[in-house]
Amino acid sequence: MKILIILIAVLSFNHSVLADSPLTSTEISRAYLNVPIVIKASKTKGELTVALMKYLMDKKNPIAYKIAVINELSLNAIGNFTDDDNTNLLESSDDNPKKLNGVIFHNYISKVNHYQTSSTPLRKADSEVLICLAYLKAFDSDYLSEAIMFAKRARIKNPTSYTIHIICALIEAQQAVEKDLCLTYQLTNYVRINKDLNKDMNQKGIKIVFEYMDLYKKDCTITNVQDIHADSKKAVNTIIKQISTLSSKHPKQLVHIKDADIEKDISHQTFSISFFYQKGKKKRHLHRNLRDDDFEENGIGLNIFFYKGEWPGSKDVNIIPFGDLNIVIYILNDKNGLYQDIEKIIIAEREKLKIVKNEQDNGIRNHQKTISRDKAIQIAKKDANGFLGTWIDCSLKNGNWHINAHSKSANPPKYYVINSENGEILLRLNNTDHPNQKEKLSIYLKNTQESVMEDYKRAIELAEALMIKKEFVLGEYNLVKLQNQFLYGKNEGRTASSVWKIIYKKYSG
Repeated sequence: MKILIILIAVLSFNHSVLADSPLTSTEISRAYLNVPIVIKASKTKGELTVALMKYLMDKKNPIAYKIAVINELSLNAIGNFTDDDNTNLLESSDDNPKKLNGVIFHNYISKVNHYQTSSTPLRKADSEVLICLAYLKAFDSDYLSEAIMFAKRARIKNPTSYTIHIICALIEAQQAVEKDLCLTYQLTNYVRINKDLNKDMNQKGIKIVFEYMDLYKKDCTITNVQDIHADSKKAVNTIIKQISTLSSKHPKQLVHIKDADIEKDISHQTFSISFFYQKGKKKRHLHRNLRDDDFEENGIGLNIFFYKGEWPGSKDVNIIPFGDLNIVIYILNDKNGLYQDIEKIIIAEREKLKIVKNEQDNGIRNHQKTISRDKAIQIAKKDANGFLGTWIDCSLKNGNWHINAHSKSANPPKYYVINSENGEILLRLNNTDHPNQKEKLSIYLKNTQESVMEDYKRAIELAEALMIKKEFVLGEYNLVKLQNQFLYGKNEGRTASSVWKIIYKKYSG
């Protein structure tokens, strides 16, 4: 009897959790009860039929109606999928006799579109199919992380749909509600105040969402809510507009610059805008990253990334600070100094906004490198008797330029480390294929990282000795960080560079 009581209590608890959450407490379908397809969905006992899946995949149907269909299905009891037309598509197993609607729809779109892998929809499916897939999967806690991944991709592919953004926010909030109630509120509230969105959901549906989500407002101490990214959006738009004017100086390369692709991922937690432009790319059949020689004589490959937080990429890059933004410029086949022209625009805009002045007013030294990227390459070329390599990668790491050069010919790969302040050659390796030199480079990089981490530890120790919160020192550091690499510790990631020395000197007087 005791076991039965405990089992009932557990089941009741699970039901109460499900019944009171961002997903299950926002009954959007109530705003569309007069829509025929929603009425049809209400009669399937929670089962996702072929007819409903076809409706979800049809681009002519309104996205809000599709979401209402899924909401109506998911808030009903989810039963077995018994449509005889889908027995081949939805085979059961002994371990998993029942199929969930998210899995059903995932399998269906993969079969209809001949997708080879389960991740193919991320690349090939349109934004509405992705958000439908995400919403269906989100109602099963086992697939919540996967649902967030699909929802974010839908948001990137469609940066203006209110419905897609609010559903993505609800899915993220479903995860946040377990850890941060204030964030749960902020995720959907940011969609509400985002004036860049097209309201493709009716007012009744929006009201239903916020009647519940505003209950979490009491858990936030922030009362004056505004678009936290407004200044960043304005800055990015200004910089992109200025870059477009460079077509007069680089007419052959930037003739179609106004047709560049811009990809955005902006939410309360995320700010990322990517600018992509290519001209004169050769046809190729090799599955590898693009290189300079993949472009014609006047071709160009230009990528600019504007983001907040840590660099999401896997490789070391040049990072240009711009207030709370970071900017990365990546150019292939740059033969006419386009990188320097774009960098000048960014620095000029930064000066206009008096960002550098504000940093100095806060008592922070604004550290500037005196040796440019091109100058560092010239120093290495001169040392190598004029020829460094066919492909040259030059990036700033811990205040020094690291140059990695490879050649088409039998010339061995070279590696240089050059001080970015005075141009001194700190390391010279003329054949990094040789085991001894490869080991020497590995030891050098390891020692450099250890030295940088020591700077970090000294700054923190100094902050504690002066009774200054660690967070305050980290905040100041974030204002002055320049082109750094990201150094990850055991449990947390910290940006590290010689700037710690600047903070150290400042507080040590």
